[in-house]
Amino acid sequence: MSKENLSKFIRTMAEDPETRKKFESDPEAVMESHDLSDEHKDLIRSGDKKALQDEAGAEDAHMNFIVL
Repeated sequence: MSKENLSKFIRTMAEDPETRKKFESDPEAVMESHDLSDEHKDLIRSGDKKALQDEAGAEDAHMNFIVL
């Protein structure tokens, strides 16, 4: 599992409205495009923001923009 890929995914979701829009319509494609591990995809699908933040080491400010 690459925490770097997960962290980059979270930053991109927080900073790029177009990526968020694509995620809303096709989350699997967006996750695949970020080369996320199956474990990280499952974590994202779970909607558990706290676990996702802990795993990625993401900043609170980035997590506020994540809509899962």
